[in-house]
Amino acid sequence: MTESGYGCLFLPSIATVKGVNADSIPTGGVGGEGRGFPPVAGLSYSCWFQINRFSSACDSHPIRLLSVVRHMSRAEQHYVCLSISFSAYDGCLVISTEEEAFTFLDMMEPEVNAATSLPVSVRFSCSGVLIPGQWHHLAVVMAKDLKKSCKLSTYLNGKPAGTAKMRYIQPFPGHYFSMDPTAVIDVCALIGTPSVWKEHAALVWRVGPTYLFEEVLSPEAVGSIYAQGTGYLGNYLALENTGPEAEAVTPPLRLVTEERISFGMNPAVTTVTTVAQLRDDYNEVDCRLIAKEIGIASRDQSTPVLLVQNISQHLSGTARTIGAALVGRFGVRTFRPSSASDGFLYTGGPPVILGLIAMAPNDGSLYAAVKVLLSVLETSVVMQQEMTRINGYQLLAFLLKMKASLVSGRTFQLVLYLCRYVEQGPGADCLYSAPAFQSLLCNLEMWQNMTHNLDLSILSHLDEVLKSSRLGLLLVSTLPPLSSVSESCDRSSDSEVPEETRASPFLIRNQLLLSLCDLISDSSLNVEQQEAMFQTLGPDWFLLFLQPHLHPSTVQLGLVLLTHLLANPSQLSGFREGLLAGTLIESMDEPFALMGFDVLQRLLVDQSHLAQVYGALAALLLGKKASHTTEGQEKLDDILQSVIDDQGGACVQQLCPEAASILLELVKVIITLFSPEGASLDQRQSFQTELLEFLMEIIYMVSSEEENPTHLYSQEPGGQMPDKTMAVLMENMVLFGKTLVQKLYGGMFLEEPQNLLNFLADQIVVEVVIKILQALMSRWDVVMATYNANVAFITCVLYCLQLIHSGSYPEGFEYEVQNRHKRRRRLFSQVSYFEGKHAAALVCQRAESDPAKSALLWLVETCWSKVMMERQHFLEDAYKIEISANQTTAPARISDVSPLRKLTSGHQKKHGLISTAVRSALGRPCRETAPVQVEAGLLRERGLFGPGPGVLLNRGWVQDEAEGPNRTRPRIRRRAQRRSKRVPGTSGLHSNTRLAEENQNGAESETKILLEAGAEAEEEANHDCDHLTFFPTLTETPTFAGDTTETCNAVPCSHTHACADMHAILQELDSAEEVKAKHCVLVVSGHRLTEGVLLFGKESVYLCESFTLSPAGDVCCRKHHPSSVKDAFISSMLSRESPSVSCRRWAYVDVKEARFMRYLLESNALEIFIRDGHTTFLVFLNRDHVSVYKRLCSVVPSLKGHGIAEVIANARRSPVVRKKAMLKWQRGDMSNFEYLMHLNTLAGRTYNDMMQYPVFPWVLADYLSETLDLSNPATFRDLSKPMGAQTERRREMFVERYEEMENDGDLSARCHYCTHYSSAIIVASFLVRMEPFSKTFQTLQGGFDIPERMFHSVQREWESASRDNMGDVRELIPEFYYLPDFLTNSNHIQLGCMDDGTTLGDVVLPPWAKDDPHEFIRAHREALESDYVSSHLHLWIDLIFGHRQQGPAAVESLNTFHPYFYAQRRTRGQENLLNPVIKSTMLGYISNFGQVPKQLFSKPHPSRCVPKKEGSSLAHPPPFFFRPETLKTSAQPLKELQRGPVGQIVCLEKEVLVLERNRLLVSPLLGCCFSWGFPDNSCAFGHYATEKTFAVCESLCDWGKTLCAACPNPTTLVTAGTSTVVCVWDLGLTKDKLTHMKLRQPLYGHTDAVMCLAVSEGHGVIVSGSQDRTCILWDLAELDYVAQLAGHTASVSALAINDLTGEIASCAGAVLYLWTMTGHLLSHVDTSCGPLGDILCVGFTQRHEWDARNAIITGSADGVVRIWRTEYTRTQLLGPGEASVCLRPDRRPPQTDGAVCCPGHRGGWARHLVLCRELNRSQASPRRRNKTAPAITTLAMSRSHVTLLAGDAWGRVFTWICS
Repeated sequence: MTESGYGCLFLPSIATVKGVNADSIPTGGVGGEGRGFPPVAGLSYSCWFQINRFSSACDSHPIRLLSVVRHMSRAEQHYVCLSISFSAYDGCLVISTEEEAFTFLDMMEPEVNAATSLPVSVRFSCSGVLIPGQWHHLAVVMAKDLKKSCKLSTYLNGKPAGTAKMRYIQPFPGHYFSMDPTAVIDVCALIGTPSVWKEHAALVWRVGPTYLFEEVLSPEAVGSIYAQGTGYLGNYLALENTGPEAEAVTPPLRLVTEERISFGMNPAVTTVTTVAQLRDDYNEVDCRLIAKEIGIASRDQSTPVLLVQNISQHLSGTARTIGAALVGRFGVRTFRPSSASDGFLYTGGPPVILGLIAMAPNDGSLYAAVKVLLSVLETSVVMQQEMTRINGYQLLAFLLKMKASLVSGRTFQLVLYLCRYVEQGPGADCLYSAPAFQSLLCNLEMWQNMTHNLDLSILSHLDEVLKSSRLGLLLVSTLPPLSSVSESCDRSSDSEVPEETRASPFLIRNQLLLSLCDLISDSSLNVEQQEAMFQTLGPDWFLLFLQPHLHPSTVQLGLVLLTHLLANPSQLSGFREGLLAGTLIESMDEPFALMGFDVLQRLLVDQSHLAQVYGALAALLLGKKASHTTEGQEKLDDILQSVIDDQGGACVQQLCPEAASILLELVKVIITLFSPEGASLDQRQSFQTELLEFLMEIIYMVSSEEENPTHLYSQEPGGQMPDKTMAVLMENMVLFGKTLVQKLYGGMFLEEPQNLLNFLADQIVVEVVIKILQALMSRWDVVMATYNANVAFITCVLYCLQLIHSGSYPEGFEYEVQNRHKRRRRLFSQVSYFEGKHAAALVCQRAESDPAKSALLWLVETCWSKVMMERQHFLEDAYKIEISANQTTAPARISDVSPLRKLTSGHQKKHGLISTAVRSALGRPCRETAPVQVEAGLLRERGLFGPGPGVLLNRGWVQDEAEGPNRTRPRIRRRAQRRSKRVPGTSGLHSNTRLAEENQNGAESETKILLEAGAEAEEEANHDCDHLTFFPTLTETPTFAGDTTETCNAVPCSHTHACADMHAILQELDSAEEVKAKHCVLVVSGHRLTEGVLLFGKESVYLCESFTLSPAGDVCCRKHHPSSVKDAFISSMLSRESPSVSCRRWAYVDVKEARFMRYLLESNALEIFIRDGHTTFLVFLNRDHVSVYKRLCSVVPSLKGHGIAEVIANARRSPVVRKKAMLKWQRGDMSNFEYLMHLNTLAGRTYNDMMQYPVFPWVLADYLSETLDLSNPATFRDLSKPMGAQTERRREMFVERYEEMENDGDLSARCHYCTHYSSAIIVASFLVRMEPFSKTFQTLQGGFDIPERMFHSVQREWESASRDNMGDVRELIPEFYYLPDFLTNSNHIQLGCMDDGTTLGDVVLPPWAKDDPHEFIRAHREALESDYVSSHLHLWIDLIFGHRQQGPAAVESLNTFHPYFYAQRRTRGQENLLNPVIKSTMLGYISNFGQVPKQLFSKPHPSRCVPKKEGSSLAHPPPFFFRPETLKTSAQPLKELQRGPVGQIVCLEKEVLVLERNRLLVSPLLGCCFSWGFPDNSCAFGHYATEKTFAVCESLCDWGKTLCAACPNPTTLVTAGTSTVVCVWDLGLTKDKLTHMKLRQPLYGHTDAVMCLAVSEGHGVIVSGSQDRTCILWDLAELDYVAQLAGHTASVSALAINDLTGEIASCAGAVLYLWTMTGHLLSHVDTSCGPLGDILCVGFTQRHEWDARNAIITGSADGVVRIWRTEYTRTQLLGPGEASVCLRPDRRPPQTDGAVCCPGHRGGWARHLVLCRELNRSQASPRRRNKTAPAITTLAMSRSHVTLLAGDAWGRVFTWICS
């Protein structure tokens, strides 16, 4: 407020009431029909305001928050019908509905109103709440009653301020009681003081977001509005969970319906305009009203008008005001809020501040950085969510640990404040951030080495928390959410946890609970104090700690606390009668009383496996208090016995029947679980096992009683048992033992066999064994008769003798019965490990001093000697081994044979999960790659701390493994950047070397500073290769010292806490995952073979590399356990590198296909295809690939129903060749490339195995001509002949070789070629310039080959393979027809120099390729698709896949190879009898020289019908770009939109969809559209056909104004805008519902607003164009930076990606650029022909990628569509010493010359963009709307490319077609 004394926001036309005959009168507002006033049901007003300075006592100026003014047409007087203000006298809130004349203050006279019982003005005292300089929120709710009254409710800062009853707003203004049918009532609003009420005042106040709803808000809704704060921008239609740990599954909250929102004003959404522009944009009425209020002419075009836009104007419903015009702007200060947290969010998010913390050099810098972090997290919910998403609190904890010497007391206070409590009211406190509390305060190890005794300070702080009333809240905060990983997998107690994991959250929680147990059981507390404590906590608080996903030790402590609670009779009574369901019981609309024991039963049913549950219930039944023990898990019998002993025989006064009922329910659950009726096989096995164990336990217990002996000996010394009794006992024991053995053999007995031996041994004594051996010796002629040649029987006898002799037999074979511990049943605990070695040692020690034992051992050795003397040679012949280790002819002694111990690594039962112990020890870790990604995102190109825009770093390129269309691999990605210290579970995956190098033209200054700052790290790295570079990892990898053999025999990794590699599996597992099956596999990737484990879960399949399965079926890492591969040759092929563990997860719905494959010519493999393009090749050494395929068919939706045919085809060794593809190829519907790739797939050729790489033919023989003549047959190779018969002389030489060979046996048949046309070394030599094949080549070759033998010239390779080299008959690989990158040495690999001094670099291309790899690929592909090749390709198919592959036809065609290259059909017995040397030789041949594909055709392949030329008939018109000079447009538009310019044109099969600007088709199948660009920055989803919105999402509001969006698939959305951040979202859409819209990843790199986006799913890339004059390429799958396109002359306005070739078109101003996927500039051209020549849209024709006539289409602001093509021109030949001048990508192109040198090594050719035709509809059609043609805003091509569609700024779509 200034000396003028006024300033307000004027809202015109907030409502318009028309008479019945006033339709012709113009009205204001935007939207549909006029909005009525006052609202029928009532209204609600919400406003944020701040009072900086109150009015002085002399002026007494009120604070007018809202004044609603209205008047009726034809009447001069205006009336104020509603006013909301704060009085200047006493600061009271004054709300008035009195009709007051709106006139000057000195002319206002009090009106005399009729007496009424209802007040028209209400005052609420609230002066004490209004604090100067602080934002306050006011909500006024008026609920209309049936009569003229209303109930008024006011809320200040979310709390009720008062209620009253007053008169509601009358229907008509002033004294009117009716309305003229031809009149109109205009309703306006004022916020502040208008000019008519101006007076001198000292008042200064601010107004924030303001809303008016035509709906009565509830108190909860008002609280939600207040909770959003002043920074909220939206209409409260989709409120997300505002907590820092917001769950995506939480549905958004809608406070009001969009039709009921009258207006919403937010100062963040403003624009400066003029009243003339307002007339053009909106209407005449509002223009005049605003001009009148400001005091200017309605035609004024110069006076600026600040308009606060109505952020609700786009919503459905009746008309709304356009916004609020600021009146008195030059006397009123305006602020546009822009918080610092938004700046950090748009710059890089929390990693930016964490980077500042990491680089802090001293205490002051560290304190400032942590303070900035705290401030940002306080003011931004999105930053809190991002901090949690990237595990920022864990990273902060580690950074503070690394900077322990710099952490001072004040920094420590900031950390405490970061984890502080927030008081939300009496008794309603919450933690500010649970992740911060767990990662910072609970990480006691972090504070150990801090200075200033901060470790004591943190303990003191925790002690204060324990003593405060917030203990209950603190304990609840440590509980993980139900959606997280279950803690209940750990069955270990606190004492069993290793020292390094003692700071786990559940351990700290248990310590706090234990302290509370001690506090409750303290005798110093009287009954009243205990009841007060219980009352404070509440009964539902105790039940929170019994949830099934919590750690068992927590549940045990919760049970102890609950028994203490219910031991109090009053608490027991209240618990029995009912408790109020609060946060414990979910999915309930309204809270209601629920019986406490019902809830307890529901919780304990899930805990039925815990023995402590039964002990607590038993104590509760007897009215006792359970006690906590620290001895770990106890047996149920001991627990129950302890409860009985505590009772001490005393009589229980009153039992708790509810506890008994729950006990019976748990027993029922156990019985149901193990019941054999209708149960699965696993359940039947468990039930029968438990039953047999139960019988064994009964025998154990009875045997300990003297009156009930069960052992086969007399209890009295020297006594003898009667023969009859002995016989019965013997018979029973034999029968029972037989049953146990049968069950064990049949797989129904899950107990360890050793336990069975324990039981049988306990019932037998040494005397009986001696008698049995004596009987064996006496009946030797019968037992060991010659006719008894059963190998198994003899082996079993020897095994038993050896066990007895070696002392491996368990306790029970002793002469005297020792006192044994009673064996208890273990229904609810795991089976403990059997200490066999210790027991055996004890037995052997006792045997030395026992005469009976000596006699027993003598008998054993005698029996052994007799068996060996008679049957040793028989056994050696049967097993093909030598039994004796000594090379003597004497029989093998029992001591010469190594013990035949059973290899076991544990005796646990089968579990559904991988291991329960490992998941409890390590928990579910965070993604360890997150810190690495955080660091890389800051230091990479375009990173905040990396080089600036335009500075290129020379990092190598790597081919991505993902497959695109037609099984091509076109994706080239940057090599991984340098990484920090190795992360656990990712060893070998990342390199620590610094790969970022300066460009040749020098780096920018900030890059130099960064590199210099990293020099110190490099120096220290000389001492430690794992030196911290920027961000360290969160945890350190434990080192495993000791002998390797010892380690390999250790407990499996899944049973220990020490193996960090298990993190790789744990971080992929879902919380409730259950592994259904496990298979040991070999993973084939290129020429690399690694061992792995395939896991089948409930919803996903997991592939864990560098893991194996132990004999017991446990998952073990390869670092600590031996390989399970027994084949010597396969073992030699396994990767010798240090195992790099990884775990990949694919949901079953993402699996697209699975095929049977061969490996080393054996049918033992599967290849699995994933929808994202990745594939995996798995080899099953145990040949269970068929069962795995069947399992896949049962769980993968896309494979269901395909299993039987594929299995039968695999059994017949003949792939299923579908004729559908052959017919499509014959008709011309499938290209030659597609068909060849299809045949390669059917024949088992794959990219994953370089021994079986896809095979493609040489098709050209001309590599010398300047141009290719595809009409000349001499240009092509002879496809009917193999490469060895391309010349007659070469053919004769191979025939002569064939005849000279002799047929020596089955495996040495005659052949023409001893090498193959496809092998690993051939593939690697072709791709040697591209990673990872350069390393593969060096591995195979032992380094790079002699330069003369390297692949460096296409012509030379053709001559070698077709003419010169008798050992070279190679064919080509698919990359020759689609991938130009392998022809250039972009990684600058040193390949050497040839003898003539030529340095090997890029591949020398034929002259017709114009020295351009892209042109070579195009022309080569064009040759493959030519008519000649199409008519002869079937002959080559016969050679490779058809009837001429083998047999007499192959001999006749000179197409036979070494027999080892063919799959030999041998039976399993023949394979076993195969000579190992021959087998190893065969496998070596296959591994090094390749193998013949599967034979697909046994008859000649049919030829292809050569298609007619396109456009040769009227039924098939030519594509529009074939003859652009004949293009003509339609007279009438194809479609015309009523609202705005055309934004997108989608050509479907049967229709063309046209959408407005800022609308995008998300799912053509569902017809769903995505809309953005609204004033409130929200987005909406609706139907294209009905144009109705079914979902509103406010997730975009936090990321600024959205300017562009792209949708590669229905589940992914990409948005960008003024925030400079590219956001990638996960979508969940159904027909009428948006299930979720969750941010997957923000992409940082641009420095100005992002104007356009383009996405290619086939190439897996996102391209974003910005006003910073650059484009950035992002990986769509990894969501990471790929490359930048720098050098644009203006802001980038349009982008397009060629899905066929991968070329990128970008437009900046009037300049068109053409780029490669690696950021290389191919060409550019200036298209401007006038001042309005800026390009607004661009597109590629994509008819055939090999067609040279393909064009680039641009649409410009001048309304002209232009068609461009690329052409090559020869440049001036270079003289001596001259250098070719080519445009660098980071230099601005000249405006006139658009030529760019081709990337070939010689130069001499330039690529140009040439204009073919300008399409100007203004010239084509004489009738035009305006002299100025509308701009072309979007382009599209029909699917057949016959029609070109162009949309303009007037909403019209016109078509162009060849005449």
